[in-house]
Amino acid sequence: SAKWIDANCVIVAMYGATAAKVAINKIPLTTNQACCNLSIDKKIADYHYVYYWLCANYTELASLANGGAQQNLNAQQIKDFEISLPPLEEQRRIAGILGAIDDKIENNRRINTNLELQAQALYKQWFVDNRKDDWEEKQLGEIALHITDGVHNTVIDSPNGEYYLLSCKNIKSGQLFIGSNERRIDHETFTKLRKRTRLSHGDILVTSVGTVGEMYLVNESPSNYEFQRSVAIIKPNNDIISSYFLYAALLYQQNEIKHLAHGAVQQCIFISDLKEYSLIVPNKDDISAFDAVVAPMFNKIGELQKENETLATLRDTLLPKLMNGEIKVAE
Repeated sequence: SAKWIDANCVIVAMYGATAAKVAINKIPLTTNQACCNLSIDKKIADYHYVYYWLCANYTELASLANGGAQQNLNAQQIKDFEISLPPLEEQRRIAGILGAIDDKIENNRRINTNLELQAQALYKQWFVDNRKDDWEEKQLGEIALHITDGVHNTVIDSPNGEYYLLSCKNIKSGQLFIGSNERRIDHETFTKLRKRTRLSHGDILVTSVGTVGEMYLVNESPSNYEFQRSVAIIKPNNDIISSYFLYAALLYQQNEIKHLAHGAVQQCIFISDLKEYSLIVPNKDDISAFDAVVAPMFNKIGELQKENETLATLRDTLLPKLMNGEIKVAE
């Protein structure tokens, strides 16, 4: 009974926390009833433009969701949702500008993924295939200054706040994704949360609730975001181990980390389990030699991550202005 959806359709999520989120499928696929799949008439509209227009009007579309425990959209609401369509060529020019930014962001992500894979390969070669007898097995709690997770208490959002309150969904494939519709908090709340987590450059983040085991090395100054309880924060003791080595080691053992999770309905990794997790720790000279090789890789990852943040901000600034005609695109 499944229906094939052609490539280059606009897919709108209809259920729960993801309602009104949109995507473009690049291959033919099928979806369940939680998605509304829009096959765009090419004579009337450019599918990229429709995608960006729905991104720009996410809040308005999401506000239509209704229900009890879970807020949902329905297909009729999406069919009735009005969209402003300039002439087709203008649609394509607008989508082209925004698409070029997204293409650059995606290319940077691919480079970062490749660099991380290189670092993992080096870790395996140095510390798995050529293990030395003088290396010791230690628990994470012994080699970390601090292991905690994000805020557990209810946090009051501040729509105009300068800071983001992120969660496990913002970490995937070794990268941190910050969108324009994230939860925002004010300076006072941010300061209170930062005092608790002590989040800083060199910390390692591990998603610990829901989708567990995704990791991110904080390779920049985390000056504008904090986390909910679904993210664990590991602060390495640099007198024993480096951030680069520990991150590569945990990535190599990612499947084992995921198997620490408990729970049937929702997977969860307890902080106590992370503290007791064991790994082989080489001597400081071997760690330093490894760092010397991989540091340029991680520095490049940090640079591209920062560039992506700038590009995403540019895209999110241009998006509403292009859609409402405040910025005109010349032919």
